[in-house]
Amino acid sequence: MTQRLPCLLWLHRKGHRGRPGPVVEDVRLVGCGHRYTAALTWRGEVFVWGQLGGKSWRVPTVLEALRRAVVVQLACGQAHLAVVTGDGRALRDDFQRKELERGEAARVQLEKIEQKRAKIKEEARKAQQEANAAKHARRDEKKRVKLLKRQEKKREKLERVGVGKKKVDSDEESEAED
Repeated sequence: MTQRLPCLLWLHRKGHRGRPGPVVEDVRLVGCGHRYTAALTWRGEVFVWGQLGGKSWRVPTVLEALRRAVVVQLACGQAHLAVVTGDGRALRDDFQRKELERGEAARVQLEKIEQKRAKIKEEARKAQQEANAAKHARRDEKKRVKLLKRQEKKREKLERVGVGKKKVDSDEESEAED
């Protein structure tokens, strides 16, 4: 059986404004991790200070995620904090709600990504259509140029034949007059 003795935890560190750190009263249990310290009070509050989980606290701060739960035991690891609650339901409900919020946020993010992907796909399709249209226009222009060149050659050939025929006709006329 654990005997409840009055306990006062005083930190000599200063807060962010140069004032002495807060007093954590009625401490039941203290645990230390790699870069953080945690304290459990008889009221079931968990105070943390140091660096844990990508967050940093200069002074003892109550963990908001555990505020609704009554913590009865804690254990500190190198980079984690484990707690045992008297009523697991409060924590489970909070964690489920947070998971649902994260899931909703992930779904919204996924929808945004899909919308961007669809937009990029549509832009790529339009660019492909424009490229195909330009390709067909170049091909049609080449055909038109070839056709014009053929027509020019035929006209030149006809002119040569026509000029030669006129010359032959004019020679025949001059011979006939003689």
